[in-house]
Amino acid sequence: MREMIDRIFARLGIREAEYLIEGMARVGPKTTGEDMWFQVRMKPDAKHKEPSVKVRLKDSRFEDDKKNTSVVSINKPRVIKGPDLNKAAMQRVKVVLDRARPTLLGYWEGTVRDTEDVLDAMRPK
Repeated sequence: MREMIDRIFARLGIREAEYLIEGMARVGPKTTGEDMWFQVRMKPDAKHKEPSVKVRLKDSRFEDDKKNTSVVSINKPRVIKGPDLNKAAMQRVKVVLDRARPTLLGYWEGTVRDTEDVLDAMRPK
Protein backbone atom coordinates (compact mmCIF):
# COMPACT_ATOMS: atom_id res chain seq x y z
CA MET A 1 0.00 0.00 0.00
CA ARG A 2 2.78 2.44 0.97
CA GLU A 3 4.57 1.82 -2.33
CA MET A 4 1.39 2.57 -4.28
CA ILE A 5 0.87 5.82 -2.39
CA ASP A 6 4.51 6.77 -2.96
CA ARG A 7 4.13 6.20 -6.73
CA ILE A 8 0.94 8.28 -6.89
CA PHE A 9 2.53 11.14 -4.97
CA ALA A 10 5.66 10.94 -7.15
CA ARG A 11 3.46 11.44 -10.21
CA LEU A 12 1.97 14.50 -8.52
CA GLY A 13 5.43 15.89 -7.80
CA ILE A 14 5.33 15.31 -4.02
CA ARG A 15 8.70 14.07 -2.77
CA GLU A 16 7.45 11.84 0.02
CA ALA A 17 4.16 10.27 0.96
CA GLU A 18 2.75 12.86 3.31
CA TYR A 19 -0.78 11.67 3.83
CA LEU A 20 -2.88 14.50 2.50
CA ILE A 21 -6.17 13.68 4.16
CA GLU A 22 -8.66 16.46 4.81
CA GLY A 23 -7.66 18.02 8.10
CA MET A 24 -4.48 15.98 8.55
CA ALA A 25 -0.87 15.92 7.36
CA ARG A 26 1.66 13.16 8.04
CA VAL A 27 5.14 14.63 7.71
CA GLY A 28 8.42 12.72 7.72
CA PRO A 29 12.19 13.14 7.73
CA LYS A 30 12.48 14.17 4.07
CA THR A 31 10.46 17.27 4.91
CA THR A 32 11.59 18.14 8.45
CA GLY A 33 15.22 17.04 8.30
CA GLU A 34 14.65 15.19 11.59
CA ASP A 35 14.55 11.41 11.96
CA MET A 36 10.95 11.26 13.14
CA TRP A 37 7.37 11.49 11.89
CA PHE A 38 4.77 14.11 12.76
CA GLN A 39 1.03 13.90 12.37
CA VAL A 40 -0.65 17.30 12.29
CA ARG A 41 -4.43 17.65 12.54
CA MET A 42 -6.98 20.40 12.43
CA LYS A 43 -8.81 21.01 15.69
CA PRO A 44 -12.15 19.48 14.61
CA ASP A 45 -10.35 16.20 13.83
CA ALA A 46 -8.20 16.13 16.96
CA LYS A 47 -8.97 14.29 20.18
CA HIS A 48 -7.10 16.84 22.31
CA LYS A 49 -8.28 20.34 23.13
CA GLU A 50 -4.76 21.76 23.30
CA PRO A 51 -3.04 22.45 19.96
CA SER A 52 -0.78 19.44 19.49
CA VAL A 53 0.95 17.08 17.08
CA LYS A 54 1.56 13.36 17.27
CA VAL A 55 5.22 12.32 17.13
CA ARG A 56 6.77 8.95 16.28
CA LEU A 57 10.47 8.27 16.30
CA LYS A 58 10.14 5.66 13.53
CA ASP A 59 7.87 5.22 10.54
CA SER A 60 4.76 3.22 11.28
CA ARG A 61 1.04 3.61 11.14
CA PHE A 62 0.16 6.06 13.95
CA GLU A 63 -3.22 4.49 14.55
CA ASP A 64 -1.68 1.01 14.89
CA ASP A 65 1.13 1.91 17.28
CA LYS A 66 -0.31 4.06 20.05
CA LYS A 67 2.17 2.82 22.65
CA ASN A 68 5.02 4.44 20.69
CA THR A 69 3.21 7.64 19.72
CA SER A 70 3.56 10.78 21.82
CA VAL A 71 1.21 13.75 21.67
CA VAL A 72 3.21 16.97 22.00
CA SER A 73 1.86 20.45 22.68
CA ILE A 74 2.58 22.97 19.91
CA ASN A 75 2.58 26.07 22.16
CA LYS A 76 4.77 24.78 24.97
CA PRO A 77 6.50 21.67 23.62
CA ARG A 78 5.97 18.90 26.14
CA VAL A 79 4.42 15.46 26.00
CA ILE A 80 0.74 15.66 26.96
CA LYS A 81 -0.12 12.03 26.22
CA GLY A 82 1.79 8.85 25.51
CA PRO A 83 5.37 7.89 26.26
CA ASP A 84 7.89 10.56 27.23
CA LEU A 85 10.50 11.42 24.64
CA ASN A 86 14.16 11.37 25.62
CA LYS A 87 15.88 14.75 25.93
CA ALA A 88 17.55 14.59 22.51
CA ALA A 89 14.32 13.61 20.73
CA MET A 90 12.36 16.33 22.51
CA GLN A 91 14.96 18.91 21.46
CA ARG A 92 14.55 17.82 17.82
CA VAL A 93 10.76 18.12 18.15
CA LYS A 94 11.16 21.62 19.59
CA VAL A 95 13.33 22.66 16.62
CA VAL A 96 10.58 21.68 14.18
CA LEU A 97 7.77 23.18 16.27
CA ASP A 98 9.69 26.45 16.79
CA ARG A 99 10.15 27.03 13.07
CA ALA A 100 6.60 26.00 12.14
CA ARG A 101 4.56 27.18 15.15
CA PRO A 102 2.51 29.99 13.52
CA THR A 103 1.59 27.77 10.57
CA LEU A 104 0.83 24.74 12.76
CA LEU A 105 -1.42 26.83 14.98
CA GLY A 106 -3.14 28.23 11.89
CA TYR A 107 -3.65 24.71 10.55
CA TRP A 108 -5.03 23.61 13.94
CA GLU A 109 -7.50 26.53 13.93
CA GLY A 110 -8.41 26.08 10.27
CA THR A 111 -7.08 29.44 9.07
CA VAL A 112 -4.28 27.65 7.19
CA ARG A 113 -6.01 25.15 4.90
CA ASP A 114 -3.24 24.17 2.50
CA THR A 115 -1.13 21.20 3.56
CA GLU A 116 1.71 22.54 1.39
CA ASP A 117 1.93 25.53 3.75
CA VAL A 118 2.42 23.11 6.66
CA LEU A 119 5.11 21.19 4.77
CA ASP A 120 6.93 24.39 3.81
CA ALA A 121 6.88 25.63 7.41
CA MET A 122 8.25 22.35 8.73
CA ARG A 123 11.20 22.29 6.30
CA PRO A 124 14.60 23.48 7.53
CA LYS A 125 15.38 27.01 6.40
